[in-house]
Amino acid sequence: MTGARRAPAVLFALSTLTIVTVWWFLLRSSLYIRRPDVAVFGAAFDLLVSVPLIYYFLVVRRGSARASSLVGVVAFSLMAAAHIIPAGRQPVTKVLPFLIAPVELLVIALVIGRIRMGVRQARQRGESNHDPIAILRTAASSVLGDNVASEAIVSEIANVYYALFAWRRKPEETDTTLSFHKESGWSVVMAGFILAIVAESTALHLLLFTRAPRAAWVLTALDLYGILWLIGDAQGFRLRRTRLRTDALEIEFGMRWRGCIDVSLIEKVERVTAPLPKKFLKLMLLGDPEMVIHLREPITFSGMYGLRKTTATIAVRFDDAERFEGWARERQLWSDPPPRPDPLPVALSAKKPDINREEWLRRRPDYIPLEDWIRSLPPE
Repeated sequence: MTGARRAPAVLFALSTLTIVTVWWFLLRSSLYIRRPDVAVFGAAFDLLVSVPLIYYFLVVRRGSARASSLVGVVAFSLMAAAHIIPAGRQPVTKVLPFLIAPVELLVIALVIGRIRMGVRQARQRGESNHDPIAILRTAASSVLGDNVASEAIVSEIANVYYALFAWRRKPEETDTTLSFHKESGWSVVMAGFILAIVAESTALHLLLFTRAPRAAWVLTALDLYGILWLIGDAQGFRLRRTRLRTDALEIEFGMRWRGCIDVSLIEKVERVTAPLPKKFLKLMLLGDPEMVIHLREPITFSGMYGLRKTTATIAVRFDDAERFEGWARERQLWSDPPPRPDPLPVALSAKKPDINREEWLRRRPDYIPLEDWIRSLPPE
């Protein structure tokens, strides 16, 4: 750590040590005997609120640490309050909700600020159809770090964005993009699911409201969240596209899976003619896979909420299979199935000398003897 980055941390450590020391003596002085409630509240407020705020303004805001490190500072403050405040008068449980809310609002404000900055930079670069999830991921990782919590927040915000605010966006329709949802009619399927959830939720809410109104509203809220999730998922498939690059295949399976495959890693692409291995990534909505991509070595695909899947076999079903096949053929990646052997040469080979051409013809299902064929001719 350089001197410029070490100075804020040292100043914060000295400030925190001063606060802890002062309150340790005050809580054991005559002030605590005369006004114990005031002393305990002051100590709890300084330890649980002032110390995290000082850390943010001295360390986080100056770029010496990430905002996610506030969690460790809050944990230290709770431990310090538990040891300094006398037993029986620890208002940790009362003050904690007032502390958690500002920290959450602070993290949300930082993420929103980074998102706005990312959108502004994308517009300055002339990217009118910028990727919102990429901007969200960059903003969240800069505030919270690259971890599962950051990916979960990105997934939730992206789902809400696509469900509520992305209706005017248009998908990227070019000769180098592919989709998954059109041929399967996924939008119609999602509409059916939503109608079923609305009917079930309404009936269940009316049934439980008279007996357990809280449970009825909780279940209704969960159903509304499920509807929102389904809408966002369908919107993700409508707007996000797999891209056929010159040297790579950028897979975007809605918001569920994403990955970039370099052309040099693709061993072959072929139609599904044999059972697939146990471990493979299935990129299709309905029906059976149409094509399979075999890789020379496994790669890792990223999913929602921080999920990861490593595989060397990807089964796909694109809406425009011919476009993908043409892309693979141009790069000599397409593998045609082996031709089926002609049964006549096999039957007449040296391995089976007990059959001749006439016998082979008689065994055909469409074989008609010559005499029967002549009889079937109309008379002249």
